[in-house]
Amino acid sequence: MDYILEWKVSHRTEEDLNRLFSNSAFGAPCNEMYFDKQNICLFAEAAK
Repeated sequence: MDYILEWKVSHRTEEDLNRLFSNSAFGAPCNEMYFDKQNICLFAEAAK
């Protein structure tokens, strides 16, 4: 992705995402996290 599309990918753990959400306007950890079918991309869901 970086070489072809110049898309900088940030690799984050579940703990990293929860910390980001907690320190953002959401003010709390994610409600749910899950990986895609290939177990590559980590997605996070939250409600404000």
